Amino acid sequence: MRRLIGIGFAIALATSSAHGQDLSPEDRGAIESAVNDFGAAMNDGDHAAVADAIPPKILAHIADSAGVSTEAVIAALMTEMEKLSAQDVLEDYAIDSDNLTVGLLEDDTPYALLPTRTIVSVDGQRVQVSSQTLALQDGDDWYLVRVSDPQQVAILRDVYPGFAEIEFPPASIEQLQ
Repeated sequence: MRRLIGIGFAIALATSSAHGQDLSPEDRGAIESAVNDFGAAMNDGDHAAVADAIPPKILAHIADSAGVSTEAVIAALMTEMEKLSAQDVLEDYAIDSDNLTVGLLEDDTPYALLPTRTIVSVDGQRVQVSSQTLALQDGDDWYLVRVSDPQQVAILRDVYPGFAEIEFPPASIEQLQ
């Protein structure tokens, strides 16, 4: 019992700084705009606009690691998105920018975690994935990064070392009717 209380206290300390921060109205507006642009791109199947939501530094890191150009990474990403679109598995996708959790990195760079819901249908089975999307500021721009995938989190931490100590909540999966 004592250990559980200690763990609970440690978790509270680790997460309290994220809840104590706030964003300027301009930053909130920029995040809302990034979410709206991404949502419209997803709905319209505009894969180039979806790729624009990814931080350029992450794309460059992936390209460098693979020994290819950033343009080749974007082309491969778009090809994969087209394959997924053709399978028509994505039923619904929503990022809730109204209920974001704000944090601040040690260098005073703000970020936000946004509740995200994805419903997919594969072979007659419907599944809802509840996760978080990271909104991160790089320069004057805000970008969106999925943080439910450990490989993406590793890349994020390579490119943005300030996230090394930030814990991201795992995704949950629910079978739907």
